[in-house]
Amino acid sequence: MTEPRVLKDRYSLVSQLGVGGMGSVWLAEDKWLERPVALKELTRSGIEATDLPERRQRVFQEARSLARVRHPAIVPIHDLFVDDGDPWIVMEFINGRSLDTIIRDGMVDERSIVKIGLHVLRGLTAVHRAAVVHRDVKPANILVADDGSVFLVDFGIARIAGDQSLTGQNFVGTMDYMAPERLTPGAKVGPPADVWALGVTFFYA
Repeated sequence: MTEPRVLKDRYSLVSQLGVGGMGSVWLAEDKWLERPVALKELTRSGIEATDLPERRQRVFQEARSLARVRHPAIVPIHDLFVDDGDPWIVMEFINGRSLDTIIRDGMVDERSIVKIGLHVLRGLTAVHRAAVVHRDVKPANILVADDGSVFLVDFGIARIAGDQSLTGQNFVGTMDYMAPERLTPGAKVGPPADVWALGVTFFYA
């Protein structure tokens, strides 16, 4: 039997929870504190070597974005470390399902949609107060925990106001949920674009 991979002599990888265009998320065991955690790593598959430095920078940007926001609807970040040149984000593990999965499993009643929507809106308000724009609000990035808690996740393409370290265009994210200004070259993109995406998300729900 293959021994589990252990990072930093502390985090033992258990299973892969999901894979996206920007990163993979793993369930891991924190051997020091004896608790489950979620680890997000950079996805290298399909990335040109010339694009790797910017992808790594995006992981640091995501970690900084999470660290700026303290709200019950935002998953707490515990740590950030580099292994073999690639950054890993350590977050609280949330046992639950995405809103996208819940919708696909059957119709969501209106009362539940309102409850989930209000939680996300409050979290998004805290994000904007911290001068962060999420830029990828959609059902797949809303997590509903088994205890009913709701979280806005995946800050992989978030932007912090005034940070010019990344040169990426507005046209990054998920087309179906993009506000019109996201599709306009050179347009200023701020919190209203996230609110638009949230509205589309719950119209879809």
